[in-house]
Amino acid sequence: MNILQRWRAVAASVVLAAPLMTSAQAQTVDSSTLVGKVLVGYQAWFRCPGDGSPGNGWSHWSNGAPSAGTLAIDAYPDLGGLPQASLCAVPGMTVQGQPARLFSSYPKETADTHFQWMRSYGIDGALLQRFVSDIPWVRSEKDVVLQNLRNAAERYGRTFAIEYDLSMDYTSVSDDTLMAKLQEDWQHLANELKLTASPAYLKQGGKPIVSLWGLGFGDANHVNRPALGQRIVDWFKTQAQVTVMGGVPGGWKVGGRSSSADPGWAAVYASLDVVQPWAVGSFGDAAGADNWKALVLQPDLAQTRANKQLYLPVIFPGFSWHNLMKTAPQNQIPRDGGRFLWRQAFNARDAGAVAVKIAMFDEVNESTAIFKVASKRAAAPDQGYWLTLDADGRDLPSDWYLRLAYEVARVYSGQVANTATMPAKPGPGSATEPPAPPPPPVSGCGVLPANTLLPVNRPLNSCDGRFQLWMQSDGNLVLYQGNQPLWSSSTAGKVVGKIAMQGDGNLVIYDPANRPFWASNTSGHPGAHLTLQNDGNLVVYLGSQALWASGSCCR
Repeated sequence: MNILQRWRAVAASVVLAAPLMTSAQAQTVDSSTLVGKVLVGYQAWFRCPGDGSPGNGWSHWSNGAPSAGTLAIDAYPDLGGLPQASLCAVPGMTVQGQPARLFSSYPKETADTHFQWMRSYGIDGALLQRFVSDIPWVRSEKDVVLQNLRNAAERYGRTFAIEYDLSMDYTSVSDDTLMAKLQEDWQHLANELKLTASPAYLKQGGKPIVSLWGLGFGDANHVNRPALGQRIVDWFKTQAQVTVMGGVPGGWKVGGRSSSADPGWAAVYASLDVVQPWAVGSFGDAAGADNWKALVLQPDLAQTRANKQLYLPVIFPGFSWHNLMKTAPQNQIPRDGGRFLWRQAFNARDAGAVAVKIAMFDEVNESTAIFKVASKRAAAPDQGYWLTLDADGRDLPSDWYLRLAYEVARVYSGQVANTATMPAKPGPGSATEPPAPPPPPVSGCGVLPANTLLPVNRPLNSCDGRFQLWMQSDGNLVLYQGNQPLWSSSTAGKVVGKIAMQGDGNLVIYDPANRPFWASNTSGHPGAHLTLQNDGNLVVYLGSQALWASGSCCR
């Protein structure tokens, strides 16, 4: 199935209607409960030639090789914080005359960077999307991406859970075939990969959470018969012994909004442990969000309370899939500079929700991504249509929606009051937080203090002398144990000018023209320092808080 066919299958569930105590940046998230969490949906489906994946081709960026006519994405990711190992060139496309690049989800460096961003911006974790139709593909890759994501969640203290997306063409799929595929795959994940044994795996009521997205939609591309839906839910609850979250239509309780009209679904919905109604595309402005609160959120929460269920509302920043669906308008649901997303977050919390899912983290196909994206049209490729953050007439940084997610997380964790007005300067270290006293200067063995350079070809040694960090003259920053490299910045071939542990908390490598080509992406933390620990881990700390790590412990 090509990307357009896949998205047409998913599109059947989307109604593009007219308007109708964890803490942010906690070092390790409490994975024992959904309550208080801000989660993101995470696709991880991008591939490109040369990324090391078995397919060695383009996936989900385009139909075939990327070009203005084949693009399947509207939003262009800001690649500045991704390491070289994650990036791939896009032949025939340029950004301000320079070669354009995209990223692959396959390298572990991509998972590490994205989960590092989640920690830096207070996002608790991710629901990792696992399309049933894609199981043969990801299994052929030996689930490398999924294992990278688990390791990144553990490394950066985030939580994660599997979300099966049941979207596919069911016209020729028997119930037994689907059940066998789901059962075998979950046993593979739980027993062979031991995902649920991870300390980062999200649980509720002492059991791992599994989300089943696509129950009760009234079309042939989802599970639309209640007997099959109940069979799936019952197996996961009784045999797999998990807490079942159901991804259901927005009209699951009252009907309509893509819901199946079969009354048998009421019993299926009542058997869910967590209800997650889909909202993306159901309204298009703040007034529509307010209607959704009155007509959907408030009645839903009353029903789930009566059923003793948890409720996970879905919020989204905007929507556009013009390149994927050529007849769809550009910038179909504008982001309004973040006010649209903030209104939904406020409404859900005001209605009584205790957790929320943001759709999505990396979804540039529908332009719902909240990770770093191009802020101005000039920062996107010269060829083709691109939706950038200045489309609504605002000058915003590329991480604006990560900053807003940080503030949403502070609301849902109870750190700050829920207010209808979006913070003017959101994000870590913003005016919404009381200023923290600067940490005392740090020095000694194994430490590169703030405002200090590491000389080229002269090592930083750990206190026990077993590990050395070298800024090599070939442009690569490498951590060694003896002669064995444990970690590197993957920047060999660059001409290095200097590496600085800056006063703003960012560790940065510059070329001789003072242009950065690698960074730890930890700016905004004045006084942070770099430590080479005796366990082999290289860590940027602010006081006792780890901001970034090489993940090379424990030796």
